Amino acid sequence: MMTLLDLLQSTKLDEAELLQCRMVALGLDVEAWASFEPGMLGDLKRTCVACSTRPQCAHDLVTHLDDSTWPDWRDYCPNTANLDMLSALQSFLGSGVTIESAVERFADHPQSASVETD
Repeated sequence: MMTLLDLLQSTKLDEAELLQCRMVALGLDVEAWASFEPGMLGDLKRTCVACSTRPQCAHDLVTHLDDSTWPDWRDYCPNTANLDMLSALQSFLGSGVTIESAVERFADHPQSASVETD
């Protein structure tokens, strides 16, 4: 997996795919997600390309290169929720749990998915 520094050094920042840089900064496996969920990745790319905060994103990626936990980008990035979801899914799947076993567990305990409202 390519590191963020490798990606930023391999191209001019203006030409770098900011979504890929952000995904690498979050520790996401870009190639795996592109293969596993190409539709979602396409949606993320379209949102990123149309985003008005691209200059701020590019600046923040370089400025906070050494701090992968720097959270302020979440305040302006329209892809925050989806990137957080991919991070959670990758972490969950990386823990050795297969999608099939997760579905089985969910089917065995559907009450764990209920949401209480006031």
